Amino acid sequence: MLLPFSGSFGFSIRNGSRWLIGADYSIQQWSRFSINDQLDSLSDSWRASVGAQFNPSKKGDGIAYRLGGHYEQTYFNFAGTKINETGISFGLGIPIKRTGTHLHLSFEVGGRGTTEHNLIQEKYYRFSLGLTINDRWFIKPKYD
Repeated sequence: MLLPFSGSFGFSIRNGSRWLIGADYSIQQWSRFSINDQLDSLSDSWRASVGAQFNPSKKGDGIAYRLGGHYEQTYFNFAGTKINETGISFGLGIPIKRTGTHLHLSFEVGGRGTTEHNLIQEKYYRFSLGLTINDRWFIKPKYD
């Protein structure tokens, strides 16, 4: 089995803990994927994503508001038609006071496919819930 080459790069710019803007680009050469020296009908894929986060609190300890989007040319190729995907997401990062822990909520709306050549187009909605648990390791407690 010959797996495809993949690569990605990205960057982010931030201003303290108030705002953050980032972008990411990745590629995979699925056209070279083979099993037992037999090529498949896959196409090269790529994905571009951008996102931003804003925290109105001057200390950066308030709710973080997030917005992002992506466009992807997938590795699927049906009847000579490449299948693309687009999506936009909205989210919140909610701090849990005095613990360093954050609750992350996000909602994404997107679509994939086309109705050309009798193919299927789908729309999707995705809700995600995440938790970042922070703990203070290796800090020696001080007692007076």
